[in-house]
Amino acid sequence: MIKLITVLVAVFAAVAAVEGDYRMPVKVIFRAFCSACKWFISDPIFMLLQDDEFRAVTDIQYVPAAAMTETATGGVTCYGGKEECEGHLWMACILDRFKTSPKITGIHMACFESDESGYTWQGKVAYCFSDAADVAALTECKANQALPLLRELMVVAKANEGPWQPYTIVDDIVLGSATVGVSLDMVKDEICRHFNGPAELLPAYCMNVAGVVLRTPPPVTATDPPAAEKVTVQVVWRAYCPACQWFFSHPFYQVLSDAAFQAIVDIELYPSGSTKETSPGVFTCTGGASECAGHLYMSCALRLFPQLHDVAANFKCMEESSDTWDRRMAACFSGPGLEKIKACFGSDESKRYLHDYVAVTSTMDTPWMPYVSETICCRASV
Repeated sequence: MIKLITVLVAVFAAVAAVEGDYRMPVKVIFRAFCSACKWFISDPIFMLLQDDEFRAVTDIQYVPAAAMTETATGGVTCYGGKEECEGHLWMACILDRFKTSPKITGIHMACFESDESGYTWQGKVAYCFSDAADVAALTECKANQALPLLRELMVVAKANEGPWQPYTIVDDIVLGSATVGVSLDMVKDEICRHFNGPAELLPAYCMNVAGVVLRTPPPVTATDPPAAEKVTVQVVWRAYCPACQWFFSHPFYQVLSDAAFQAIVDIELYPSGSTKETSPGVFTCTGGASECAGHLYMSCALRLFPQLHDVAANFKCMEESSDTWDRRMAACFSGPGLEKIKACFGSDESKRYLHDYVAVTSTMDTPWMPYVSETICCRASV
């Protein structure tokens, strides 16, 4: 685990930032926990900030102050009432504390918006921040500095907001409408079209976007150095155990969705936890039948979609949902992919796949979940 963290830090440190003059301004004006805002902050915007190439050329500004007004007595009111205002105050403090790290800001804002635990806002802070120093600093900010910080955001919102939320502006171009949502690709496409920095800093994604103009000739391609040996990391987990849920939704999700890591890490996933096969095709799980169903679904997903970066968001969705497994899969997959997984789950294929994973994990000593290891002795063919 320590070695994996070392690898992560090294890769993050290797990503160079772009001069401020080249960064594309992106404003997102939204309300705390409105349905569309929750999805937008925890999905497209989160994904944008986890993309090293786009984060390096984007200057994103979260503005959690939509539809707010200031009262005659110096207070503030929100469209969604007092609780919404509380959320805005906490978010103002989060943005101020992590203002030098857009990637970390994106992680915390996504957690804050996507958490459906029913906690109080203070409880959400405790859930989304594992560092006691962060919790203490945010609590102190909320008590003493939050309102002035929020008023600054209200000024930005009043100058730019429109008739719907979230209201997204890329370089003065408003995306979407009251009836058309804004996807990650829509945001990326607009950034690509308006980016005016050197061609070598243009994200690779932009090369396939219509209307992109290269400002300078592309750099001369150098001979690639010999590929370094990849680090192999195996992860064993139980479906929806609390620690596993957090691990897949946050730190490991970044690894699965980051192309830079895919180039240096071979990842092997084992969705079998402490599952035991009591007889051919019959399994018992620590969390009961529901957990076993999750392991069968996840076994199918891994076999049907072996390119992990393609399904990173799907696995994050599966772990974050609290619905029944059939509804969870319908929410996290769609189209032909969903039909394939449903067919796999309903057939003996799912049992064969889980059997293969259990054959490996049953030989291991896994005293906690999720269990991260660089070596597995006695590997089966999976």
